[in-house]
Amino acid sequence: MLLSQKEKPCPPDFSALFEAMPGMYLVLLPCNDFTVIAASDSYIKNTQSKRTHIIGKSVTDVLPDHKERLNESLQRVITYGKPHAMELQKHTMPVPATEGGGAEIRYYEPMNIPVCDKNQKIMYVMHRVTDVTDKVLFKEKQMQQLEWSKRLETTEKQQMRSIRDGETLFRHLTRNLLNYAIFMLDEDGSIVSWNEGAEKLMGYTAEEIVGKHVAVFYMDEEIGNDDPRDNLKVAAANGHYQAERWRLHKDRSRFRAKVILTPLFNTAGKVTGYTSIIQSLSKPDQYETNRSLSTLNI
Repeated sequence: MLLSQKEKPCPPDFSALFEAMPGMYLVLLPCNDFTVIAASDSYIKNTQSKRTHIIGKSVTDVLPDHKERLNESLQRVITYGKPHAMELQKHTMPVPATEGGGAEIRYYEPMNIPVCDKNQKIMYVMHRVTDVTDKVLFKEKQMQQLEWSKRLETTEKQQMRSIRDGETLFRHLTRNLLNYAIFMLDEDGSIVSWNEGAEKLMGYTAEEIVGKHVAVFYMDEEIGNDDPRDNLKVAAANGHYQAERWRLHKDRSRFRAKVILTPLFNTAGKVTGYTSIIQSLSKPDQYETNRSLSTLNI
């Protein structure tokens, strides 16, 4: 209800004005025990306390969990006559039954502020509490995301290092296995990788062989029986295929070989390719004999 121009305003009720302030405040007397003489409605609501349980008590009794630090901060305000911000505080606060009940963690930043008269004598100390829970939780979430990013980056680097180390070891091993051809096939049996051992044993360079079907190493009768495709199916079904067979060099000379096919699966269980190992069981002199016999069509 608005006042008319003829009506005189009543003297302000500063107690009511203070209690209606939106912030969380306590008013303390600058005495030895810092007695609480007033509390804002916001403070009462957020702490779910009662004025009758606060007014007239020492603030350290009202807030016993931080008694020593609170008293130290208040003494600094009295000594220096300046506001003093306390460190962040963590409290377990009850949740009203209307909001589901239980308890929740809240974070507060308390500050003690001197209220002086015109002669700079401290009359009161305002204990202001600011709820910074959302700010703290947001910062914690950022820190967690940063930590997750660092862990992911570290894991990726370790994986890349492992892959590089594994590739280096693989190249080192296969380079020195002259009686072995170790290479990769795609899911249809076409050659997708080629190593030095394979080049020395089979006679093909990587440029010549990559992209061709593994059937190029098979005997004609095996191709007629569709053995190349059947061997891949057996490997996929059983987890591997292993046998001793004749295999062909680039010059079409044959040699006795131990053949191993191992399927590679993705996370869905689908075959994505194969590792193929061909081990020569022929001695060098046998290889030359087989080459000569092949040349003579014997």
